[in-house]
Amino acid sequence: MKIRIDPMSNIPIYKQIIEHFSHLILSGQLNANDKLPSSRALGVEIKVNMLTVQKAYQELRALGLIYNKRGEGSFVAEVESNINFDLQIEKIQKQFQQTIEIALMYELSKEKILQVFSETLKV
Repeated sequence: MKIRIDPMSNIPIYKQIIEHFSHLILSGQLNANDKLPSSRALGVEIKVNMLTVQKAYQELRALGLIYNKRGEGSFVAEVESNINFDLQIEKIQKQFQQTIEIALMYELSKEKILQVFSETLKV
């Protein structure tokens, strides 16, 4: 499984792992009951501490996106369409928030931010 982690990113590595798997699950690239790599194997593959992967998996379980089978590992959960939609909206809102924070750093007014968003949305 190919995961791209950016160690220079401001986003913590465990959150990058969560984003990666959330995207794969919500987009249907991973199906219910697909087996995920063990935290040890994934840690070795992407060169991060196994505990970092375990933290990401723990949050993915809390979100209802994966589940554990004792002694067998982690698997993709059945994701209800309303959970899928809610998670997609949450992800979009986080992206908007990051973009708004950048715009405010550049001292753009709320009106200008809305104008840029509206112009971009017309694409």
